[in-house]
Amino acid sequence: MSDEGIKKSRKEEFAKFLEEPSREKLRDFLINNLGEFAWQDFKEGWIDFIKLSKHMLGLANSGGGCIIFGVKQKDDNTFEPVGLDKLEDKSEIKKTVSKFVPETLDYDILDFSYQESEYDKIKGRKFQVVLVADMPRHIPFVCLEDGDKIRRGAIYVRNKTDTEEANFEDIQNIIDRRIETGYSSRMVSELENDLAQLKVLYGSISRYYNVFPMSWDELLVSNKRNPKYPEEDFEDFVLRMIELKKKMIESVIKNV
Repeated sequence: MSDEGIKKSRKEEFAKFLEEPSREKLRDFLINNLGEFAWQDFKEGWIDFIKLSKHMLGLANSGGGCIIFGVKQKDDNTFEPVGLDKLEDKSEIKKTVSKFVPETLDYDILDFSYQESEYDKIKGRKFQVVLVADMPRHIPFVCLEDGDKIRRGAIYVRNKTDTEEANFEDIQNIIDRRIETGYSSRMVSELENDLAQLKVLYGSISRYYNVFPMSWDELLVSNKRNPKYPEEDFEDFVLRMIELKKKMIESVIKNV
C-alpha cells in the first residue's frame, strides 16, 4: 500500500474512533500508530491548558481531531505509549479552556485505563484523550482571550503536525467549508425572531369565545371556537414546517 493509501486508512480508522471511542479502538490505535498527522497529536504528559486551547482551536478549524496524552516521542521520532502518572481533573481543564474557546466548539475529554491487555506496552497504563469534533457550520472558531503564545481574535489551524495562525489561504478554505454547509447563524436568529413574533400574534386572538356563561346553554357557546382564529394554529404550523424541512433534507440526500 502506498504512503497515501496508508494515511487514508489511518484517517478512516481514526474517524471510527472519533465517532464511537472505546478502550479497544484506542488500544488498536496505539498499536498501529504511524506517528502524528494534522488530525492526530501525541503528548507524553499534559501540557499547559492555555496551549491546549490553541491546539483545540486549530483542530476545530481543520476538520476535527484528537490529542492523546501518555504517548512519548522517542529520539528516532517513533512514538511509544508510556501512559500518564495520574489522570488530570477534567473540570480544571475545562475551566481554563472555556476562557479561550467558543461555546460552540464541541469537545470531550476521555479517560482510558488498561489493567489487562493483550498489548503488553499499555498494560497497567492510563491515557487521556481530548476529542475535538468537526463542526464546519460553526467555523471559524476564534480565540476569545489573550494568553501565553495565543492571541485574542486569532484563528488557528493545523499545518501538518503544527498549530499555526491562519493565513489568507487558510481563511478562504475555512469560509468555503462553512458556505458548503448552507448554515447561517443569522438565518437561524431571524427564524427564532420570526417564530417569536408569530407566537405573540397568535396569542392576541382568542381561540374560543370569551363569554361569561349565564346558563348551561351559554356555557356551550363560550367553548365554541372563534371563527376568526386561524384554521391552522401555531403548533400545527410549526409541525408542518418541520415536515417540509425534512422533505427538503431528504431530497438533498437523494441527489448526492
